[in-house]
Amino acid sequence: MPEQAVAVSELLRSIDKADAGDHNVDTYARAMKGFVRKATSVLAIGGDTVSLILEDGNILKVGTRTLEPEMGNRAFDLPILQRGTRKLKYFSHNYVFHYFIQPRAENYITDAQFAGFVKDIARQGYWFTDPGKRNAGYYRSGNRIALIDPWAVVKLGPS
Repeated sequence: MPEQAVAVSELLRSIDKADAGDHNVDTYARAMKGFVRKATSVLAIGGDTVSLILEDGNILKVGTRTLEPEMGNRAFDLPILQRGTRKLKYFSHNYVFHYFIQPRAENYITDAQFAGFVKDIARQGYWFTDPGKRNAGYYRSGNRIALIDPWAVVKLGPS
């Protein structure tokens, strides 16, 4: 049975601070107040984002790191369906938070599939800085392995 959908800000506020790592989830919650989509559960808390499962099954990722325009558009990326920023003035601080929405990808890929994916990314001139298998998954709609974490790779050579 699916969990009940709640406001994104409410779900962020429910995260235990001990589990949030470097993420200030209370501040994220304030910034995401009034966000039109609803979420059902927390999927993951990573180094760059807090990932929530939206009621439509897509994944919302919220964090402070800037998402470059090419991210989500590279041939190996999981597509980014929507992206944006939320601004929050809190006391004397001005905060900018970034969010993006991706389709869900299955993390169940084999070591051989992941090794081939890493080689394919290298052939395209990118290097995995965070080569964990958790950063790639099977994107069913695209019928391919895709990069889930857009910051897990960097472009090699001159920009």
